[in-house]
Amino acid sequence: MDVRQPRGPTPRAPRDPAGPVDPVELREAVGQVVPEGFHHDVVQVSVVVEHPVERVWSWLDDPATFVDGQVWPFAVEFHHPPGTHAFRPGVRNDHHGPLLHLPAVVGQVRPPAHRELIYLFGAFVLSPRLLRPARLLFDLHTSPDGRRTRITVTTEAAVRTPVLWAWRAGNRWFWRRFGRWCDAALTGRGRRMPFTSRR
Repeated sequence: MDVRQPRGPTPRAPRDPAGPVDPVELREAVGQVVPEGFHHDVVQVSVVVEHPVERVWSWLDDPATFVDGQVWPFAVEFHHPPGTHAFRPGVRNDHHGPLLHLPAVVGQVRPPAHRELIYLFGAFVLSPRLLRPARLLFDLHTSPDGRRTRITVTTEAAVRTPVLWAWRAGNRWFWRRFGRWCDAALTGRGRRMPFTSRR
């Protein structure tokens, strides 16, 4: 796994002097805004996989799931002190490539059920004048017998009305495949994600 560590001073997670990272304060301080002429849009997609929630969370919580195999010029980077967990509140990351710039910070995390990614002001898909992602949420729910997991993916974004239908359709198409990627990884058939090479 190649978790890129850009050069620079050792990063510190933003903290309130009285306690840990506050996701609400993070969103208000550095998160996306909805400019005039944009629509605040929420898309939610759920998929079910035949694996227990602990295994699904382990896959989702592994940076390699999102980093390994990225095809140039696309890349995913995490910036956190060596030896610390990549998916803890306050850790910065970026998914970037042509027409794609998604700097973000990890928000609320409740293993093995919930993770929030807060996209920073300036994040965009295609153009800042069209699509500005705001948040990406993963929520995991186990079946009564503990053998299956429902993954609910929620995306929030500021979207120009003329491209709203395309954004919604693209998100639904994209995230409905997430269950197959998870199942393939957990059954040993690979962990390929979008913008990644075939294995």
